[in-house]
Amino acid sequence: MTEARLKISVLIATFNRADLCERSLRSVLNAVGQSPGVDFDIVVGVNGDDPQTQAMVRRLQAGPGGELIQLKTGTRRLTPAAARNGLLRFTSGEWIYFLDDDAFVEPDFFGKFLANPLRESCAAMGGPNLNPPGSDFFQNCSSQALASRFATYFSSARYVPRGETRLCSEESLILCNLFVRREVLTDDSFLESLVCAEENWLLQSLKRSRHRLAYDPALFVWHERRPTLPSFTRQVFKYGFGRGQIFRRRPSGLRPAHILPLLCLTYTAAIAVHLPLNGMSTAAWLAPFPVYAGLCVVAAAAQRSVASAFLFPVIHVSYGWGLFWGIFRG
Repeated sequence: MTEARLKISVLIATFNRADLCERSLRSVLNAVGQSPGVDFDIVVGVNGDDPQTQAMVRRLQAGPGGELIQLKTGTRRLTPAAARNGLLRFTSGEWIYFLDDDAFVEPDFFGKFLANPLRESCAAMGGPNLNPPGSDFFQNCSSQALASRFATYFSSARYVPRGETRLCSEESLILCNLFVRREVLTDDSFLESLVCAEENWLLQSLKRSRHRLAYDPALFVWHERRPTLPSFTRQVFKYGFGRGQIFRRRPSGLRPAHILPLLCLTYTAAIAVHLPLNGMSTAAWLAPFPVYAGLCVVAAAAQRSVASAFLFPVIHVSYGWGLFWGIFRG
């Protein structure tokens, strides 16, 4: 009797980013070619009316390895969570690998996954997403800032290889680079009302069911960073908004580190109102601000990035403001 072959389904949801998605797909096809002994299928879901991306996928389907690719299209835009839930119906692998359309992998990527000693005993596994070579100045600076514990604390391991292969909590894993066992997924594994952080909901649910999660620093992908300050700010706001939405539905999932930026924003707003009314009698309450500025400088020096000193407040304020809106309007 022949031994059953492991099968991995790669799932990519995309919209209106044909060039980036093509880079992602080509990297997967290349890595699949370097992974003998494993069966693959690749499910690409175009989340909306996007003829350019559909044409690109069909062109790849006609080339070597293209028979692995399934194209699923729809004209109605869905939340990313709803799009992924829908695409899961077309997967048949023992493992589902979620990859963002602007991320791409190295040729030995799946070999690293297969060699991981924790693979057999965990329900989900992932690694960091790194800034690609050739990125511009702002992308490099924002990547360094995100990798700082001062900026992202629990989640900093998402942006830099940190530590050894280990069991982990949900904060260390990110949906742009995540393997999940198909048997633990259902048709509504991702909460479809979430605009972001849907993987945190899923991974929290797995942990509550006593499934194990694993982090492998060598299991990294290259992931395009936001190119401008406004787009970067919106991204971090969205992270906070998603976490706030989760808090509305599952308050126990929020840690003190998540809510600290919101508390600092509340403190700042209170001082801004109180100081003009009470003059210098409130001056002592300003002491935390130079302390915070000093911490930004120290953390930026640790990253060897002067620009990070200016990006840390952007991250904290954007995340805190997003958390506020996610909790009260999410």
